[in-house]
Amino acid sequence: MNHSSDIQTKGGALAQASALSKHILGLSCACVLLGMMCLTGADVIARYVFNAPIKGAFELVEILMVVLVYMAFPLAILANANVEVELWEPTSKRANQFRFALAALCGVLVFAVFTVELFEHVQKYAERESVTNSLRIPLTYVAFAAMIGSAMCVVFNLTNAFERMFSK
Repeated sequence: MNHSSDIQTKGGALAQASALSKHILGLSCACVLLGMMCLTGADVIARYVFNAPIKGAFELVEILMVVLVYMAFPLAILANANVEVELWEPTSKRANQFRFALAALCGVLVFAVFTVELFEHVQKYAERESVTNSLRIPLTYVAFAAMIGSAMCVVFNLTNAFERMFSK
């Protein structure tokens, strides 16, 4: 049994899953953004041309913005396009790997806290049966979508940490 081929196969599967996740998240973000644009444009036209604004358009755009942000976070992590501030620039390759891993682990901690807090919001909204004011959309779904996005950030930051710690 060849151990290096097992690692390459697992790495290949991880790379494929990462690429698929990027495509799905990117397409989802684009669809949500397009929906927000169309809804806002239609609301502006309806409001100023026909003097009949679309009921709940602002509320729906707010909800779509939350969904967009929590889908864009994991996409940025997958693409390594997140903002980094380099406070320490090590000279050795090992120290640089440690720095990248430390940054990814900090991301894990931050998004783990977000995930736990959002889980509590999901429970609270479900208990209270909280809905939006105009369209009566259950807030449980919005908080759940944000929680899933945050949990994906934890997973992707963990994968980044392991990849950077054990890369050659």
